Amino acid sequence: MSAADTRAWLGRVLLSVLLALTIGVLAYLLARAITTGYVLYQQQQLFQELGGVLQGGDIEALASSNLRTLRQRIEALNAYYAWLSVQIGFGAAALGAVGSYLWLEREAARAGE
Repeated sequence: MSAADTRAWLGRVLLSVLLALTIGVLAYLLARAITTGYVLYQQQQLFQELGGVLQGGDIEALASSNLRTLRQRIEALNAYYAWLSVQIGFGAAALGAVGSYLWLEREAARAGE
């Protein structure tokens, strides 16, 4: 294996890593956007309950409501979805790295390098 072959191979590896990072970041952002929208949808119950208490003007009803429990549940759900988004991003990056490397190697073999 000559130095030119080694440089070409390293270039393909670097390109596949860059493609994997791009794919991983895009997958993370897409997963994060979807899960954030879902969390906002689930927060509607919290907003409706809070709005009802505030419209009634009964401050003591805040103490008997389960707003704190709902907020904690939504925060836990948001943390889980953030973790899930990271896992999806890493998985997509790994698949992107393997797929792009194999594709680049196949193209290099076709070109007769």
